[in-house]
Amino acid sequence: MIILIDLDGTLTNTADEMYKPYKDGKEDTNAELIPTINGAKEFVQKLKSDNHQAFIVSDSHPKYVKKIAEEIFHLEYVCLADKPNPTKTRDFFIEKHKGSNTSFPNIEKDFDEFIVIGDTWLDIELGRILKLKTILATLYKPNYIDSRDGIGQQSKRLKSGPTYYADSFSEIHEIIANPLSNLLAVEAIFQNQVSVKAVKIKTHKYPSKFTAYRALGRQNSGECDKYGAADKYYEFQRADRSQET
Repeated sequence: MIILIDLDGTLTNTADEMYKPYKDGKEDTNAELIPTINGAKEFVQKLKSDNHQAFIVSDSHPKYVKKIAEEIFHLEYVCLADKPNPTKTRDFFIEKHKGSNTSFPNIEKDFDEFIVIGDTWLDIELGRILKLKTILATLYKPNYIDSRDGIGQQSKRLKSGPTYYADSFSEIHEIIANPLSNLLAVEAIFQNQVSVKAVKIKTHKYPSKFTAYRALGRQNSGECDKYGAADKYYEFQRADRSQET
């Protein structure tokens, strides 16, 4: 499988604003001083040992991305990706396909061969536009709010419409290894799978009870991966819903 991995907040613990001068290319980056998220290096190494091909896809400056991608993770990369605009990412992988005498999957047709991993709605929307599976990764606790990226805005991230949700690298490995059994419950059942996966929106606790708000499927419509079941999600509440639903 071809794995498209976001950099900041997914592999490196650099979502903090203090790293912005490096990301923007205004200051030179010393890779030895860049903090990685615990387990990130091992995560990438396992992807390779499992015969997956991983690539970094980042909005940051080439001076910054090149240093980290090559010196820490030893991966090819797309920089200044302008997510969620798909143009640069799509063009990069189209060229990879052409240059491999077609042995490398075609991102415009072989949708099941790709998956996008990231920590913000920008990563998820990129994957949705490209019709690829996506994993929303929650691997750090943000200490500020960024309205564009959605950092620190939990509801915006949760509602961005990823195929999967993961809180650890081990969960991401499990999803990649067993994609159907890790779908959200509503979407899994239409793939003849049983899943208890749900989106934890919020929980209100009281002295003697609690109220849990959970989503069993994605309500997002539009360009998405083939597992999206928004039509079934809305049909469920209709009196004339089908027997299958």
